[in-house]
Amino acid sequence: MFNSYAPFAYDAVFAAAYGIKLAVERADGDFNIIKNGTALLEALYDVEFDGATGHIKFNSNGEVDGKYTIVQLQGDEYKTLGTWDNFNGLDFSVSTITLPGGTVWTFSNGKFTCDNCTEQEASPSFGAIEFLVAIFTSLVLAEVFRRKRKTN
Repeated sequence: MFNSYAPFAYDAVFAAAYGIKLAVERADGDFNIIKNGTALLEALYDVEFDGATGHIKFNSNGEVDGKYTIVQLQGDEYKTLGTWDNFNGLDFSVSTITLPGGTVWTFSNGKFTCDNCTEQEASPSFGAIEFLVAIFTSLVLAEVFRRKRKTN
């Protein structure tokens, strides 16, 4: 059975190993440097590699920039609609999205348009706004939790 956290654990172990290796190299091979938390942390911040979850690079706060997969539940399966990350921004892998109730939206040239809406539905309707708010809320909540975790 696949554990969805395994790729993150893999990347965490490799980040720690690369950080220790870099700290020891900077100390001319002296393994006692790993007792120096500041030197080890500085080395870890400079680690950069391609891992199981994508490109790993720490920002000035010591965090890896977020990567999100945008999905839609269709029946009992999740359909991947696209991704978002700090390097590539928003990237939809599908050109159409069907919302509950059958409303079909097309994503083209960075904009959503409704294919089968009445004039009232094609204006910012609850269905369209619901979808966009869900994406925005997910991104905001992820940032809030990240900052809260950082302060704890």
